[in-house]
Amino acid sequence: MLKLFMLCGFILLSAACSDDEDYTYPSVLTELVEATTNAEKNIAFIKRDGGETLYPGNQKITASAADSTYRCICTYEMLKDEKGKATQNVKLYKLQSIFSKFSVPHDQLKTHDHHPIQVISTWKSERYFNMYFGLLTTGAESHYMAFSQDSTVVSAAGNKIMHVSLIHQQPKNDPESYTHKTYLSLPLYTMKDEADSLIFHVNTYNGEKQYEMNL
Repeated sequence: MLKLFMLCGFILLSAACSDDEDYTYPSVLTELVEATTNAEKNIAFIKRDGGETLYPGNQKITASAADSTYRCICTYEMLKDEKGKATQNVKLYKLQSIFSKFSVPHDQLKTHDHHPIQVISTWKSERYFNMYFGLLTTGAESHYMAFSQDSTVVSAAGNKIMHVSLIHQQPKNDPESYTHKTYLSLPLYTMKDEADSLIFHVNTYNGEKQYEMNL
């Protein structure tokens, strides 16, 4: 079985810029994907949230673990064949892992801090609840983050509702300075056998926000 590695840090690459004034920038897409490695730790394919599988062609891109899947922000160009028809091969310009750990029971976490973050936007895909957010930081230390399964309640209609909150611990030696914007993805597919719906709780600078969704 593939291990689903959820890391906060970079996997691989970013594209070089051209100094040529006649250079035409390609038409690229940027989106969240799953990137899967083979036994040699190279990226074998990426999967879009809509289910389409794409391949990096002749690019040899190495991650840190074999036979694993990473949740990533990806910038890529769709490649065409000699007749100009779109293929499933892509040229990757950037592939960076984002925070996307599995949720765990509340009492198994080392901290229960809910230090605030700035929520910029959110959206739900088939397998994830996704958030684009900002951290106030100096970049001095890493922030601890986790997804806490706080409780599961049963409604009058018999539906199971799971409450999950974002754990965020801001280090004392990392005072709030500038806003670092990044992404996170909460895996939903691991919860479908445990609940019918989810309420996700996030502490922001404007108070707690709740996001309700079916699983």
